[in-house]
Amino acid sequence: MGRKHFTKEQIEKYSKDPRVKLITEKKMILTYEFRLKLWEETLPNHSGSDVRTALENNGFDIKLLCHYWICDLAANFRKKKPCGAKNEVVYNPNTISSVDKTYDEYLLSTGKFIRGRNGIKFSEDFIQEIYSIIIYQQFYLS
Repeated sequence: MGRKHFTKEQIEKYSKDPRVKLITEKKMILTYEFRLKLWEETLPNHSGSDVRTALENNGFDIKLLCHYWICDLAANFRKKKPCGAKNEVVYNPNTISSVDKTYDEYLLSTGKFIRGRNGIKFSEDFIQEIYSIIIYQQFYLS
């Protein structure tokens, strides 16, 4: 059984829910306060069935949520209590602002960066330049 993806209707529904921090086609992130509430409701075991029941009691449609997502949430609860986090979406891959694109273009224009699979990264020439500086400092200046 593969992982489910959220439909556009589900994304629209859950994006209006104040307990959902971020939802995309492939993932849903709950707010810190709501995760903490679920964690407290599922004490002491944090089993998958406890988490499922707590989500149902809080108005979530369990049929729409992936079994693996619920099990992952329960496993995370067993590892540790949710830690304090700001409920601001720092990065949403679906919306890259023009400022970010302009900044990336500036960095690429320096010649010290190149495009990588996940954004930009240091160029090989720049890495070698830094490496040679470090070697020089270690052997000749000490």
